[in-house]
Amino acid sequence: MRNGTNAHEILKLAATQDPCFNFTVKMTMWGNSVRSICGVHRRPADKVYWMIKIDGKSAKTGIDYLIPGDGSTLVFVYKQLFWRK
Repeated sequence: MRNGTNAHEILKLAATQDPCFNFTVKMTMWGNSVRSICGVHRRPADKVYWMIKIDGKSAKTGIDYLIPGDGSTLVFVYKQLFWRK
């Protein structure tokens, strides 16, 4: 990838390489939020979402603003979240 490419563009490129990487997003006030990857949809009622890890750590931003550095690894994890009240 070109230096400065964000995670959204990386997902788009992956989808052109392998149809399993097709994904959907929804625009939010924080940018695009991943709704599904490979036909697996988030399930807000069950608190299951797509999370992004970059170099093994949770991303602090969404796909529009996440710009991996040279040699970085992005992993999209389908995970149930547990929030404290």
